[in-house]
Amino acid sequence: MMDFRFKPTFVDTRWDTFEHHDVLQDFFAISRLEEPLKLLDKYQIDHVLVPESWSLTYLLERTPGWQVARREGSGDDAYILFARAPGGAGDQSQCAAGSAEEKR
Repeated sequence: MMDFRFKPTFVDTRWDTFEHHDVLQDFFAISRLEEPLKLLDKYQIDHVLVPESWSLTYLLERTPGWQVARREGSGDDAYILFARAPGGAGDQSQCAAGSAEEKR
């Protein structure tokens, strides 16, 4: 689904590639809820596809600026696709506009 929408992948099954670029460490930090929103902003991630059972799912369901775009599967195979709401918290375009205003 994400490939269909031409979204770049943050992490996939090529662990060794990501480990050498320190991206894997940040992926695990997000998974452990160690400043996940800050790291999602760092990589300008606007869509997150995660198993429904992950703690990150609980967090994003309750975070302003993130919305459920789609639910798939059931039981152990249930996944949720989250999308950053346009203009929502952490939206990069809004942050850039705010920075420009502050410089004036």
